[in-house]
Amino acid sequence: YLFQLDIPSAKVTSIVLSPEGLVTVRWEGTPNSTCRLLSKDNILAPAWTLVGQTLMTTNTATLQDKTAAGVRQRFYSVETVLTGQSVRESALPAP
Repeated sequence: YLFQLDIPSAKVTSIVLSPEGLVTVRWEGTPNSTCRLLSKDNILAPAWTLVGQTLMTTNTATLQDKTAAGVRQRFYSVETVLTGQSVRESALPAP
């Protein structure tokens, strides 16, 4: 059997560091999909930390990582939340 899954994907297009140390991540993806921005300070760490999530109303989206100030290095990933996939509200950072 051969299966083809059409899974929406997101591609990071820019990461900008402000003078205050805030990081803004921009990506392209599928409109009307929900995307999560994830980060980790060590690429070898087993788990990613949720920075935030957003519903993409167009094919581009941005989120600001307010926890990046003072961090020497940080890695980012964007994942698309599939329909029916649970989103843990408790994992979201406080505003």
